[in-house]
Amino acid sequence: MRRFSRSQQELTLNLKETEGSGKRLKILLADDEPFNLIVLEGSIRQIEPRAVIHQALNGKIAYDMMIDSIEAQYDIVFLDNFMPVMSGYELASKIRTTQCTKNVKVVLVSGDGLDSTKNYINDASGCVKLFNHSLLKPFQSEDLRRIIAR
Repeated sequence: MRRFSRSQQELTLNLKETEGSGKRLKILLADDEPFNLIVLEGSIRQIEPRAVIHQALNGKIAYDMMIDSIEAQYDIVFLDNFMPVMSGYELASKIRTTQCTKNVKVVLVSGDGLDSTKNYINDASGCVKLFNHSLLKPFQSEDLRRIIAR
């Protein structure tokens, strides 16, 4: 049996008390393939089990969810590029040009990778980067962990 000094015990207790009290990440997933949503949510839950995760089946639904719900201000939005109604690039552009959503971390999840020539738009403030990160499918959990941690 390992013995701890009083200060080590106090530190251990303090860590356990604060472990569950941290901010819960609010994450939005947008993809028209339900299977992709299931895989991505499961992978995120392995990294952030307490995260609040919402799903949308196209870019328009995702944008409406971001605008309609003030309480749902998302920390991270993961989006597929090729979705019906509104593509990932179109959604990212709307996110970046809307005042209440422009600071959200936006991640492109795609089998094609990020076309760097399409990762910027011009708006009133100048050149704006659409995606903070890209996650190439099939992705490694370590890549996802790095993106969530930043």
